[in-house]
Amino acid sequence: MSVSVAGLVLLTIAYTDQFNFPLKTSEIYQRLIAISIDKKKLLEILKLLADKKLITQKADCTQKAGCTHKAGCTCEVGCWQLGTRLIKPELRWAREKLSQTRWPEVDELSRIIGWIGWVKGIGVTGSLAMKNIRPKSDIDFMIVTQPHRLWVTRLLVMLIIWIVGKRRTRHGAEDDSWCFNLWLDTASMDLPIYKQTIYSAYEVCQAKWVLDKDGTAQEFYQANQWVKVYLPNYYQECVVSGGEELIRTTKKHWSVFYWLWSWLWSSFFYLINLTAYAFQLVYMYPHLTREKVSLGFAYFHPRSTSNVVYQRWYNSLLVLWKN
Repeated sequence: MSVSVAGLVLLTIAYTDQFNFPLKTSEIYQRLIAISIDKKKLLEILKLLADKKLITQKADCTQKAGCTHKAGCTCEVGCWQLGTRLIKPELRWAREKLSQTRWPEVDELSRIIGWIGWVKGIGVTGSLAMKNIRPKSDIDFMIVTQPHRLWVTRLLVMLIIWIVGKRRTRHGAEDDSWCFNLWLDTASMDLPIYKQTIYSAYEVCQAKWVLDKDGTAQEFYQANQWVKVYLPNYYQECVVSGGEELIRTTKKHWSVFYWLWSWLWSSFFYLINLTAYAFQLVYMYPHLTREKVSLGFAYFHPRSTSNVVYQRWYNSLLVLWKN
């Protein structure tokens, strides 16, 4: 059996292990990094790694309450974690229950901004998307808008969020707030080269879409096909679950009046959006650190979370190697 394949399975477990999130066998298969193997071979590799005490399986982290595990049981009894870790299986289950209590807030957001025609999609990202949220944590959202509508939409959305009392300030000290740290318009959904990493690949696949107008989610996956290099199984699952590949169609209108009206209307909103962008950029500029903004996107990530994740990933494997 290829050592490199076993190593990639170990890397897959180690990546999520740092979040105190042991994985079921089916989840390891889903999240395999850079490879796609059949489930039988995966089970063989897991046994091999367990025999070498590189990983261990803890019981009762996701089994259904009261299940006796007789024939026909659909539970996966036990989750895999690194052999050097002592994660209590109950922790994942407790966080999943806590996450369920926060989803009504997601429904509330979808209701209060979903009516805005320029909002084409809303995705939940971060720990809630993984059902691994901690007490008092904020909820991370990705908002997708029509082209040339992002910044005017953001003004409207942030006003609404301020009114309902869920706005997160720059200091981020508010408990249970809503964090809108990713904004894209449908012409800028492909992540730039410098963001095409294993960390971003997981974020793309883990996003949970709660509003999807006109096949926006599927268009998002099609725009980020680079993800399948890192996570072939996970990416394929996202594409399949979102339906067949999006086919773009354009209605033909031969009326000169229609084209003239469309051009004038689009030009008007382009200027409105440009003005909104300039206004917000002037307001944000003194506080910008690592954030990246343009007319078509806004990545409000003030710290390099990916570097923190990579360092913890490396440290976990280093401890494993030393033992």
